[in-house]
Amino acid sequence: DLHLSLRRQRQMCIRDRLRVMQAPSSGDLSKTLKVPQTDLEKALNELVKNGLLINVAKHRYYPPSQLSEIAKEVIELGTETEFSVADFRDVTKIGRNVAIEILEYFDNKGFTRRDGNSRKVFGKNPFE
Repeated sequence: DLHLSLRRQRQMCIRDRLRVMQAPSSGDLSKTLKVPQTDLEKALNELVKNGLLINVAKHRYYPPSQLSEIAKEVIELGTETEFSVADFRDVTKIGRNVAIEILEYFDNKGFTRRDGNSRKVFGKNPFE
């Protein structure tokens, strides 16, 4: 079926972008750029104030467009059924610790809701 084939291609493209674009921690970024982490975080927080980045966890920042793509994956994963951190990690190819940070951010926004070891989508994509 052509529709399923196109959908699979789209999902593979999104997953490839997510895998390549996993946001580094501000500590890793500061080492790469050879900039003090506190100075870097001041600059990143200015971008947050201007809506260009979202601070999902203490030292982790994402562009809204990337979080929107991740949210689309969550919607496909957990609108009708519950999903685990491992399910999310496997679909997005985002490392476990970062996956937890993102899911906790989504929980705090009311987009997902955690119940024990599983989550379910309860809201619409908060980035659209």
